[in-house]
Amino acid sequence: MSFINEPILNIIVVGFHHKKGCQVEHCYPELIPGKPYELPAAWRHLPALALPDGSHNYLSDTIFFNLPGLTEPAHTVYGVSCFRQIPVEQVVQKTEDMTRSSVQKSVCVVCRAPLFGRLAVKMELVVRAWFLQGDFCQTKLLEDAYNHLNSCPVQIEQTLEGLSVQKLVESWKHKALLLFKLLLLRRKVLIYGAPAGLLSSSLLTLVSLLPNCLESGLSLAANVILSRPLSPIVESSAGLETKSNDIVDASVLNQNETFCNGISQIDEELSPKETGNMLEEKDRISRQSFDENILADVVDRQDLSLFDVLVELNEMRIETADMALRRQLTLGTEDLRFADHIVRHATAQGDSWIRDQFASYLIYLLRTSLLPEGSREFDSYNSQFMTAFKSTPAYHKWLKSTNDADVESFINLVPMHPFSGQLSVADMKLKFAHTMSTTEGGRKVTAAVATTGRAVATTSRAVGGALSQARGALSGWWSALTAPAPAAASDTSLDERPPPSDAEDVAEQLEDDNRKGPPAASDEPPDKFIEDTANSVGKIRVV
Repeated sequence: MSFINEPILNIIVVGFHHKKGCQVEHCYPELIPGKPYELPAAWRHLPALALPDGSHNYLSDTIFFNLPGLTEPAHTVYGVSCFRQIPVEQVVQKTEDMTRSSVQKSVCVVCRAPLFGRLAVKMELVVRAWFLQGDFCQTKLLEDAYNHLNSCPVQIEQTLEGLSVQKLVESWKHKALLLFKLLLLRRKVLIYGAPAGLLSSSLLTLVSLLPNCLESGLSLAANVILSRPLSPIVESSAGLETKSNDIVDASVLNQNETFCNGISQIDEELSPKETGNMLEEKDRISRQSFDENILADVVDRQDLSLFDVLVELNEMRIETADMALRRQLTLGTEDLRFADHIVRHATAQGDSWIRDQFASYLIYLLRTSLLPEGSREFDSYNSQFMTAFKSTPAYHKWLKSTNDADVESFINLVPMHPFSGQLSVADMKLKFAHTMSTTEGGRKVTAAVATTGRAVATTSRAVGGALSQARGALSGWWSALTAPAPAAASDTSLDERPPPSDAEDVAEQLEDDNRKGPPAASDEPPDKFIEDTANSVGKIRVV
């Protein structure tokens, strides 16, 4: 069990000035001796990351980001920004720059380990207490928080605290497995949504499903090369295979240039008119950031061809124009069984159990991938997905680092899908429900049924109760088809189920199925079957 001593590097206050924009107001300890408001070149974007566009629409939020290290540019440091705004009337000691009706500030901690969730909980309390003081010139509370956080060693295993996989599964349901498999394919994915805190935490939670990825796999996350830089920044190397001596040291190339409040000191001072135009443009972009029509226009113009998949967070949509990728991400019967198993038990079992299930799924996937090409077992995971997965650089690096998976406990596993079994009525219902929720045609049919139900409800007031009964039958029939698979539905075959006379009989039969015992082992393997392999995670290296 490894510990991290003195994890906090700096605690920084970022405020919003009505003319200058986001700016650093306090830094402890000072990054540049004698210049408490200046930033080194490598951290020039910190103010904009701590107070992202659109943050003024929320009273508070917590945002996660990363930055290149100052002493080791090849490695990454991690930021946790707690944003808050209050009415200016609640400020005891007002300053001349407080010209608006509210005051916005963010307290950001930069740490050497990805302790996102753990630090977020602590810093939210600190920031709330600091705002209650009403005097932002008093920073002793923040400095005391810095010393306190560094006084207690932190275990590396605590990096998963505060990142709820349970909420991810409850929100995305069966699509959580689709996102997980998309992550394994290493495709370019654009995830967008609001607020920024929900976006960053959801992304980190998804990454945490890969064993040890969050704890030790983000060390090079801030070292990327953009094909079209968003701003004039120094390019640094990217990729898991890049060595530290190949990294360009940004601090060497900019040793004579420092940044005050995120603005280069060699830039000319903007006139009030130019500053106003800049802020108007910033507000315009902020308002349009999540305009679906504008985003659709951008997609139509193919300006987002640096991306393979668009993931919309708020409405939980996954979209891609790549037909081959769509076929690779299609969930088969066994995958849907696994996803349904996770969804039904997530609330009761919790985060640790969910991560164990995904880790076991990955282990069986890797074990099955060692079979010869064309093996029938590939179909359980989608043979097209398996082919694409085996062609990724990460898969080849895993084979090389494990000597072609020469691990005794791994080789002894049976190459199969943990939820393989005979097809049942429950599988057919599950497939139908998944199709209706993930395809465009399915969504249109669902919307049409909802519209029809509302129209029938309105008309029934005039024509009596006959249409109400018809509407009830229609709704019951639709609910029976699209409801999640019951726990014991696989115990009943097509020949054993009595033919329903109408939709009410179907709904009654579903309620009876839900009251039955657990499913037979032949149709759906018990939980223990997959849980017994969770202990093998530590013996197998996953890249």
